This record gives sequence, structure tokens and C-alpha cells, in this order.
Amino acid sequence: MKLVTKLGIATAGVALTMALTETKPAQALTWNWSFNGGAEAGTFDTNGTFANTSGSFNFTINASTVAITSSTVAPSLVGKTFTETQPTQGFLWNGTAPTQFYRNNGALTNGSRFSYNPSSLLLAFTVSSSSFNGRIYNPSTFNPNFNFSNGTLTPIGATPVPFDFSTNLGLGIFAAYTLGNLALRKAKAARKAAKV
Repeated sequence: MKLVTKLGIATAGVALTMALTETKPAQALTWNWSFNGGAEAGTFDTNGTFANTSGSFNFTINASTVAITSSTVAPSLVGKTFTETQPTQGFLWNGTAPTQFYRNNGALTNGSRFSYNPSSLLLAFTVSSSSFNGRIYNPSTFNPNFNFSNGTLTPIGATPVPFDFSTNLGLGIFAAYTLGNLALRKAKAARKAAKV
């Protein structure tokens, strides 16, 4: 079998394998939240894109990404991993601000709550009187119980989406074509040199 054919088949095979095994995770949008001028702050990821923030949208919060990056009232929670106690949680967005946080797939509309164990502390987000509010508290004893109001919630970045099937297949075909042409030129040059 000619070198050109072997290279073309091998490259096309690799491209097809890449295209068929490519997984495309759900795109994530990262949000910054803060209260008290940034003294209490953190991030979380949701579904959706920047385009979705320009109008009404129902964002679902990925609980494993909920993080506190700064806290004067609960510094022990900075960098800890949170879980959701009543999945699925999220918020409604009107194009400029959240209008409602929910949990339990929207059945409970009085806020989203994320738990940190072993401390049993909850981080909660709510909206009341058009204000984005937060809270860090112990639901059993309400000690501690810190309430925050007039916060900010801002989308800051989206997770890049990897190449999809058609892109990988197209790149594989281009690579096969390019390698085939290089091999063909090399073979012609070798034949020409052998004639001399």
C-alpha cells in the first residue's frame, strides 16, 4: 500500500475517533456575588451563556461550584465545598438582576440554600423588595445568623465549549489531505532523484 494511502487512512481514522468520542459538557456561566462592598463575596456557576443574561432566563445553580471567596463574618467558610439540600436550585433573572431564588426544582420559592458540613451552616440567597439578599446561618440554633442586603450578582465568564463533532472531523480531513500531499511530494522528489 502506498505511503500516501496509509497516511490518509491513519489520519482519517484518528480524526473519526476524535469526533466520535468527543464529549461536550454543558456550558457554564460563572457569577460573582457580593455584599457589604465585597466584604462578603463568592462565586457560583450556572447553565446558560452571556446571551441569556440580556433577557429573562431561569438559571440553574451548580451546587458543587458555590464558593465563598471573602468573608468577615464567617472566614472559616472561605474555600469550603457546599452541597444543596433540596435540589435543584437556581434563580429567575430579568435581564439586569435576579427576581427570585428557588430550590426543590422551583417548588420552594423563598430562596436557594447551600450547606457546608460538618458545621451545619447554610449560605442562602433570596430576593425581597427587588433587593438581592444573602444569609449565613445555622438553621437549628440561628446562632450564628448573619443577614446581608442590597448585594450584587454579576456574570463574569463562561466556560469555553470544546470542539464539536463536525469541527474535529473537518480538522481530521484537512490533516489527512495535508499529510497526503506532503507524502506525495516526498515520493515524487524521491522518484525524480532516482532517475538522475
